[in-house]
Amino acid sequence: TIPIASIASALPNTLCLGSQFTTSIEPDSVNCTSPTTYQFTVLDNSQSQVYQSTFSASTTFNWTPSDTGTYYIQYTSSNQCGTSSVLDTFYVVGAYFEVTEGGCAPWSPVITLIQNYSGFNYNWTITPNGSFTSLATLTNANTSSPTLSFADLQYPDANQSYTLTLNVTSASGCNITYSQTLTLYARPNADFDLP
Repeated sequence: TIPIASIASALPNTLCLGSQFTTSIEPDSVNCTSPTTYQFTVLDNSQSQVYQSTFSASTTFNWTPSDTGTYYIQYTSSNQCGTSSVLDTFYVVGAYFEVTEGGCAPWSPVITLIQNYSGFNYNWTITPNGSFTSLATLTNANTSSPTLSFADLQYPDANQSYTLTLNVTSASGCNITYSQTLTLYARPNADFDLP
């Protein structure tokens, strides 16, 4: 009899970028003249193969995604009597944004969120790197479109360094963080001496 491919441990709908996941297939209990072996194949959104394990007696599979997007995992059971497969879908999410790394005070950098996920929680923070009074104002910090601004900083006060951090979480427990360092440059002091 052809073996039946059945998922034993399904993946959550969303997985974190860079985090290893584990899934498994039900051992085939149908008798055949040869033992059943199993294979796991990961496909990207265009159905191109990203990874494929060799056929083996192992019913468990571990894999770490290295890019975001929609993926499919094909569970395959095979023996001398035939082969069957079942497909499951999952989505790999990450936290990433782009922002100009430095600007002269006063400064309002534009934050561009590269990946915006519906139904996810966003938490932005801006942290001074050092012992000084923060000149940063961050609004809409729990949305996908925050606003950041810095007050005036005048020479001879020193430039200030900050870390902008984004933390993204999903209902299924995915929690991923991305940070970038920003530099606020002190506005130069225009001065001259008359002869």
